Amino acid sequence: LPRPPPEPTQAFEAPLDDDRGVPIFGCHCCDYNRHGCYTCLKGPPVCAAYKPGAAHHFDVPSVPVYYPTEEQWANNPLDYINSIRPEAEKYGVCNIVAPDSWQPEFRLPNKDDLRFRTRVQAVNEL
Repeated sequence: LPRPPPEPTQAFEAPLDDDRGVPIFGCHCCDYNRHGCYTCLKGPPVCAAYKPGAAHHFDVPSVPVYYPTEEQWANNPLDYINSIRPEAEKYGVCNIVAPDSWQPEFRLPNKDDLRFRTRVQAVNEL
């Protein structure tokens, strides 16, 4: 048989209802303010903020950046990628900067007849 659930640490108080039957948040300490207080929140209110500085981890190494020469890149870019693969796989990701002179070809078939069908999207109705 499974163990019974632990005893509650606090007595349960059913929330009050307003005249419409909607539960009221809060307690008698904060006079049922919708933002609550330390008593009914059981601690300080949670404040979410965007802090980009806290997201930077200094112990994570940066990814390797590869700058192939025109000769290495001109023959076949996939051959160059396979040549750096053993070293780049250690990081899981890498950055390859193609030579400035490299211009990729437009490879879609029938590029002269290529048409994109657009739709009218009523943004105000979303």
